[in-house]
Amino acid sequence: MNQTISPRDRRRAFALNVINGAFYTLAETLMDANLVLVLFVSQLTSSNLLLGAMSALNNGGWFLPQFFVSGKVQSRPRKIEVYWAVSGIRLAAWLALAAVLWFVKQPSVLLGAFFVAFAVMKVMTGLGGIPFLEVTAKTVLPEHRGRLFAWRFFTGGLLGLGGSRIVRWALMQPLPYPRDYSILIFISALLAAVSFIAFSLIREPASAARSPESLAVQLRRAHEILRTNVDYRRYLLGRACLLLGAIAFPFYTLVAQQVLGAPLKVAGDYLLVTTLTTLLVNLPWGTLVDQRGKRWGLQLAALGWAITAGFSILLVLIARTDTLARLPFPAYYLAYPIFVLRGIFNPLESVCGSSLLLAIAPEHDRTLYLGYANTLLGVVLLLSGLGGGLVDLFGLPVLFAVTVGLNILAAVFLRGIKPGV
Repeated sequence: MNQTISPRDRRRAFALNVINGAFYTLAETLMDANLVLVLFVSQLTSSNLLLGAMSALNNGGWFLPQFFVSGKVQSRPRKIEVYWAVSGIRLAAWLALAAVLWFVKQPSVLLGAFFVAFAVMKVMTGLGGIPFLEVTAKTVLPEHRGRLFAWRFFTGGLLGLGGSRIVRWALMQPLPYPRDYSILIFISALLAAVSFIAFSLIREPASAARSPESLAVQLRRAHEILRTNVDYRRYLLGRACLLLGAIAFPFYTLVAQQVLGAPLKVAGDYLLVTTLTTLLVNLPWGTLVDQRGKRWGLQLAALGWAITAGFSILLVLIARTDTLARLPFPAYYLAYPIFVLRGIFNPLESVCGSSLLLAIAPEHDRTLYLGYANTLLGVVLLLSGLGGGLVDLFGLPVLFAVTVGLNILAAVFLRGIKPGV
């Protein structure tokens, strides 16, 4: 570390980081791409490819742009200045998205405008990713990062309990579609503003000044790192399979709605189940991850997601028989275990994904490691949008079967990373 940071400032940074995570998690809960926005888009198009593309853009937008700015970011002694700039643009795009849903009525124009505003918002989120991780790495000790991310999602989960009720309330209002969704996005933008302000108050120690590197130089150095650092290479392969294995996420809600007949208002209940389950497991996961390692946590997440997809195959196959008609309760109740499983295992990927990368990356080249890895993973996430095409061509069971295979492969790659990280 080029400049020391006092224990008091570390505690302050930890608290502000948790506040940032809590309010940002709540903001994202109100416009969850796989539970809320997928229902919004499904009323504008029947294209499974577009539904899958929205989920891929939601995740890939954070990862994809990071390598292209890593050379500039690493030259700045204080990375938080970059965070300030992109957060302002991101908030403006967030509010523009709410405005699109309030004022635009023609379906095809609405769909196009939604994707443009959503893409800008997510790309700006990605540009803020490098400075966010750099500031976090500078101000939070490695042995505390598992707990940090667990506390971020735990407090966000607490707030998210109320957020799931807000989703249910908004979708039951007598407002014409899509203004009910516009309200959700506007409220989430205000919450995001609180999270940005909290993180901006962290006192970041300055790094040694470095000359900015061109993209070509960064690319050559990144390729050499990928060739020589076995753990880095295995991390990228494992995380790529893990993220590709998430292609099924937006279709779990559609299984409940289209296969099992869940009414629209139940989306809020599924969100509540996922949020409550996540809330219960977050802190125990954080403690276990700090004790047993981030590699272990990601392996467990991969196996958990494989189980979730396997259960979904079973539901689709059962729905093709006359079994559902004989149930003594509504068939969509059978979908609740999917969202319980998501709530149990999703926090592991959130807690361990970036933490494991920070553990592998050396401090002097951390920005390059982060930027290159996250951009490659962003490309993978964009490819995951083709999951909707798999559904169109082969049906839901094939998509879920591919998900099972990818997650098992992810666990195998991650197992090759040296123990203790």
